[in-house]
Amino acid sequence: MPVANAVLGDQFAARRDLVEARARYDVPAGGGVSGVIFRLAEWCRDGVGEPVDKAQAVRWFLKLLDFGDGDGVHEAIMLARSMSDEEIRTAARLADRSGEAEVLIGVARR
Repeated sequence: MPVANAVLGDQFAARRDLVEARARYDVPAGGGVSGVIFRLAEWCRDGVGEPVDKAQAVRWFLKLLDFGDGDGVHEAIMLARSMSDEEIRTAARLADRSGEAEVLIGVARR
């Protein structure tokens, strides 16, 4: 089902129904479709389809690590610089990567 929802999300995005597209991307992102995870992270960061949600953006950038994809690490660090320590911990917890929270905080505060 993740791939089907990714296709539906792309179709909604092509029609500029960004709210519905973003909702459809949640399923494939949770299912490990890395291209969708990165897109959803960017959309959460940039407020596409819904208001900006930094914690969700960092969540999805970190979630990429579960699939051997480190492409979101730089983005997570950059975004974490504008977040509180608690927001970063929440994002890491949402990504099931609580162990990375303190590392991310340390790097973001340099």
